[in-house]
Amino acid sequence: GFYGERFGEDVLEVIKDSNPVDKCKLDPNKAYIQITYVEPYFDTYEMKDRITYFDKNYNLRRFMYCTPFTLDGRAHGELHEQFKRKTILTTSHAFPYIKTRINVIHKEEIILTPIEVAIEDMQKKTQELAFATHQDPADPKMLQMVLQGSVGTTVNQGPLEVAQVFLSEIPNDPKLFRHHNKLRLCFKDFTKR
Repeated sequence: GFYGERFGEDVLEVIKDSNPVDKCKLDPNKAYIQITYVEPYFDTYEMKDRITYFDKNYNLRRFMYCTPFTLDGRAHGELHEQFKRKTILTTSHAFPYIKTRINVIHKEEIILTPIEVAIEDMQKKTQELAFATHQDPADPKMLQMVLQGSVGTTVNQGPLEVAQVFLSEIPNDPKLFRHHNKLRLCFKDFTKR
């Protein structure tokens, strides 16, 4: 709205996806804004120091957003072809800051293979289950929602589908052994929960 008033609604265009932008394809007579949702990003070692809500929302310089993709150009596909691009941005100053906009000084991309995407998904489901079962006071509605999302998934991309796609046979590529084993351990943890 702000930039629309400044430049004119017909000149301003919002890029709604978080895919990398090819600047050659943009119209030089238009103003473009790419908006995407980011989450604060912490390394594993940082998490032991950032315990409270305040710690997790103060002095933030690194942010992350994820973009799903497949090798043939579509955003979403079958489990075995679903990749994920994690983009980590580092700003020149930490948020909260005097200014509400801070320049990005570093950009890093991590590409997750389909089995790594499945591992992350299973870890997330297990965390949700752990959170729902350890809530004090207990919240049966929350637990029911998490259980339905984990076990009785209406879209056939639940844990059962993940197991059938990635764990039905041992992979031929020795590089995938580690991921295969990690996914099996995720399932062990998940069934325990």
